[in-house]
Amino acid sequence: MEVIIRYRPQFSLINMKNILILSFLLILGNCSIFCQNNDFSKEQTVDSTENNQNNTSVKKSTEDELKKGLSGKYEGILEVSLGSEMYDHKKGTVYFDLTADPIIYIYSGVNANSNSNLYYYENKKILSRTDDDAYLLQNKSFQENTLQGWFEKIDNEWVYWQKFEGYDEEGLDIRKPDYLRKTANLESSKQDIDLYLSQEAIFKEYWDKFKQAMIQADMNSLDNLIVFPLKDETKLYDERKVINTASEFHKRINKYINEAQKNPDGYFDKGCIKVMEIEEDHNFDYIFYGDFFLLIDRINGEYKVVRLTVWG
Repeated sequence: MEVIIRYRPQFSLINMKNILILSFLLILGNCSIFCQNNDFSKEQTVDSTENNQNNTSVKKSTEDELKKGLSGKYEGILEVSLGSEMYDHKKGTVYFDLTADPIIYIYSGVNANSNSNLYYYENKKILSRTDDDAYLLQNKSFQENTLQGWFEKIDNEWVYWQKFEGYDEEGLDIRKPDYLRKTANLESSKQDIDLYLSQEAIFKEYWDKFKQAMIQADMNSLDNLIVFPLKDETKLYDERKVINTASEFHKRINKYINEAQKNPDGYFDKGCIKVMEIEEDHNFDYIFYGDFFLLIDRINGEYKVVRLTVWG
């Protein structure tokens, strides 16, 4: 009888222990390599984030310094609207504060950005907002009516080129519009800018009081907001009468508004226009345009209606 003997490998407890130890060491080694790679990846991510933050910070700092450098007082030939698409050009002063949000743009004493419609854009441009802004910015193209002006450095000094609405060379060679030269920095101009803005705020407060007094027929308030006697210089009537009291003024104004078939409550909501310092008729500060004109000026530091008239 043939006897077949099969060999079975014998594993001692010592061999099993060694195998387990080697397996454990291999697992630890792989974990260590994974952790090191993961830590390195995290370090790269942190370094990349820090670099991006640093680059953004440096870029913002550079832009802020540029805006501050462009801000200040500029002088040169400005444009004055004479109505009916007619313009004149005279020497005047402009103030910029591009560090403010919205930017501050004082044009011959007038806050040209009171409605926050103007803003600073890259490449030192001043733009006005339109419905097509998103498209314009995305395509880096600007329509003529959105670009209000731009800054440029000439002879190592900042100048500002403005867009003129109605310049005609004929007869104006001596006063030909050119760039505005920067004559003072932002720090030196800050006091003048603040004065213009504070006066604008004072007038807005005055105009709100005037509107409320007219709507509520508050004669006591009206009496302090108008200079009496006030001559009625309108051409609505042949006989021009002198207005001596707030009650007379209120009745006269409401009569004109009603004859024009307008709503008295919202008639004055459109506000007033600030007169430029370079305009020839700069003997008052603000004018209200309606079916009649109200001319408003500062009397002993307080705003008051000084004339009731029409032009043309």
